[in-house]
This record gives sequence, C-alpha cells and structure tokens, in this order.
Amino acid sequence: MLLVAVIVWVVVVGGCFVYAAVCGLRTFRRVRAARATLEGRIAALQAEGLGALQHKTAELNDKMAAMQAALARLEGSMAGLRVLTDSVGTATTVVFALRRIVRR
Repeated sequence: MLLVAVIVWVVVVGGCFVYAAVCGLRTFRRVRAARATLEGRIAALQAEGLGALQHKTAELNDKMAAMQAALARLEGSMAGLRVLTDSVGTATTVVFALRRIVRR
C-alpha cells in the first residue's frame, strides 16, 4: 500500500513537473522570439530616429538664427520707440508748463 502511494505521488509530482517544464519552455521560446523581434524594431527606430533628430536639429538651428535676427530687429525698434516716447514725454511736460504759465 505504501509502495502504491509513493508511485502515485511520484507520478503526480512528476506530471506537474513535466507540465511546468513544458509551459516554461514554451514561454522561453516566445520571449526569445519576441526579444529578437523587438531588438530589430528598436534598432530600426533608433536609426530612423537619429536621422529625424539630425533633421530636426538643423531645422531648430535655422529657426534659432531667424529668431535671433528678429530679436535684433525688435531691440532696434524698441530703442526707436523709447526715443519717441521720451520725446513725447518731454514735449508733454513743456506743453503743460506753458499752459500753467499762460493761465496765470
């Protein structure tokens, strides 16, 4: 009776072990195939991404140069506007002073 129990136990445990080993082997094969596919895709994306990155960097550098030129023009315009507003302020002060003198 003990021998039958040991044999049944070995068969059950062995069956579970074999089932787990087969499932693990299938999972290992799937993971290996998925990893190979992903590595290929990642390499392609990195190569494509590097080219796109270089293109976008060149575009960004062009836009930066244009923006710096526009900023220089804006600073010149602001200097002209500052001269104009200072002149208007001075003229307004003179007009108000003359108005006070005339009213007295």
